[in-house]
Amino acid sequence: MRAMTQQSSFTPRELLEEPGDFGTEPDVTWKYAANLDQAIRLSRAIDQHVQALGINRLLRRGHHSMTDLASVLGERAETLADKIRGRAPAPERDLVLWSWMTKTPRTHSPLSELVNLPTGVTTASLLPTLGVPARVTAKLRKEH
Repeated sequence: MRAMTQQSSFTPRELLEEPGDFGTEPDVTWKYAANLDQAIRLSRAIDQHVQALGINRLLRRGHHSMTDLASVLGERAETLADKIRGRAPAPERDLVLWSWMTKTPRTHSPLSELVNLPTGVTTASLLPTLGVPARVTAKLRKEH
């Protein structure tokens, strides 16, 4: 009996206007996020795309194949190809390794560049806050 594969949490390439450009075209257009969870996935997809560009460049320049790289990383070529093409999310371990291997820095765009919010709504409203520390609240209560 064949084992069922687990569905990934999201498909990074689907966040692109042109999904086939994932990992191959440096100048791409991303779909805006509507909320914080979507913005986090979008930021993650952008990071994976940038790292995939670096991996593809490394493979081209070194005249290596996906199979060569998969062998070095200890995974199946098909699995690696799915991550490089954005068909599956790459785990943090892969993103860090790819960054080190290609010397491609990891950066994240500001939240304001990822989310399309209604007029008058700021990205600050999306972020979790710690609120007022308990010691400040206690001091204010004592003073009143």
